[in-house]
Amino acid sequence: MKRFVLLLLALCLFSTAQAQILPPDGPGQLGIPAVVLCQSLTVRESPATSAKSVGKLRYGDLFYTQNAADGWAPVFQGENEGCLGYVKSEFLALDPAWYVTEGSTSVWAWGETGPDVPKVALLDKGEKLPILKDSGDWLVVSLRGAAGWIKKTAADKVPVFQSVSGLYQAEMHTASGVYVLTNPDSLRRLEALLSSASAIVTPKCPFQAQLVLRSAAGAVTLEVATDSCPNLRTAGGQYYQLSGRAADLWQLFGLTGY
Repeated sequence: MKRFVLLLLALCLFSTAQAQILPPDGPGQLGIPAVVLCQSLTVRESPATSAKSVGKLRYGDLFYTQNAADGWAPVFQGENEGCLGYVKSEFLALDPAWYVTEGSTSVWAWGETGPDVPKVALLDKGEKLPILKDSGDWLVVSLRGAAGWIKKTAADKVPVFQSVSGLYQAEMHTASGVYVLTNPDSLRRLEALLSSASAIVTPKCPFQAQLVLRSAAGAVTLEVATDSCPNLRTAGGQYYQLSGRAADLWQLFGLTGY
């Protein structure tokens, strides 16, 4: 019997690594989690630089936001508080993954080690930093308003899809309806497309639909971005990126313009 095999659907605690990598939290009732990346961020009454200042957020402050547009993000911090104001979204990390140190950890100025590369910090156990980028053998983290590079260990490698096979049906659930794929040749192309996906730390676009994959082993649901963005998200909160065009995935279901 063919098996439908996916690697772990969430990043896990590594017993021998120098860190625990926590997956993004995902949207909540108040919106998408956001963390401040600069030392001081002005909260304004309306989304304009000329608007009245109504407060300040500091590096590492957490809040929720929703419907960010035109470079501004509304600030929500409690269910009964309403919108507290607006901040510039370029100084935020939206729903990042987190790097939690489990021992003394060096942070470098860029993605190299050696006598000519400055070490910008030595982290103690238990420090928690938002991950800005997964860059091969390095993770780029936010560090007191700047960026630093942490060398991955073998155990820090981000999981990838191992294989997707044995599908007998796939469904794309969108706002306009459910589109079902049962053609064997199209399902084999879908399997090949998904099996090429590699893990990323932070997505580059919003998720628009759900892709349900059905095999003899059961059903797995993935969140899918637009047809111009090849990002996926598992139920466990791990992000992946297709190696091919996102449009190829949507076109298997006869869909364009999403």
